[in-house]
Amino acid sequence: MLLERAREAGLAGATILQGVEGFGRGGRLRAARLPDLARGLPLLLEIVDDDSRVQAFVPVVREVAPRALVTLEPVEIDRPGGRTDR
Repeated sequence: MLLERAREAGLAGATILQGVEGFGRGGRLRAARLPDLARGLPLLLEIVDDDSRVQAFVPVVREVAPRALVTLEPVEIDRPGGRTDR
């Protein structure tokens, strides 16, 4: 659902990655190799766009996934031909 909302918002790009192992606040290990623990694996939604557009999308993340951990990181993008965006 978040990926669709990001596309509808016109963001430049988004990817969802699913973790193969992880643990959260409770410390319970969850791993894809153990079928009984496969639920609740970590997901990472990575969005690339201008800072203001990403910031404007954070309330949507809060609406869809209110307990999600949100991190915002500046990135440097190296494009073919040597053009660099920040």
